[in-house]
Amino acid sequence: MYDNITKHQKQNKDKTSMLTTQFTYDGLDRTTSKVEHVGTEQEQTTTFDYRATSGEMISESVDGKKTNSYVYTASGNLFSMVKETEQGADETSYYQYNGSHIEML
Repeated sequence: MYDNITKHQKQNKDKTSMLTTQFTYDGLDRTTSKVEHVGTEQEQTTTFDYRATSGEMISESVDGKKTNSYVYTASGNLFSMVKETEQGADETSYYQYNGSHIEML
């Protein structure tokens, strides 16, 4: 068993300050949110939603706007991902499983 990382810091590119990222987890140790650039004008929160008690992520949202949605097969394999673009159009990717590897169509 290990503890999840709740805060990560690194120096910015010009080495004048630290950039902080914070994480939160649910009772099943799944990442539920990631806040990047904490305390700056560029602060951005990504939230992750899961199907019931599985590890299957069903959506991601950035600052409250859904960015990606996921659909799984009955056996739990990723079937498709819908990426919602800034222009409002959807880009759908489908996944096919061939033995031990995944192909994106």
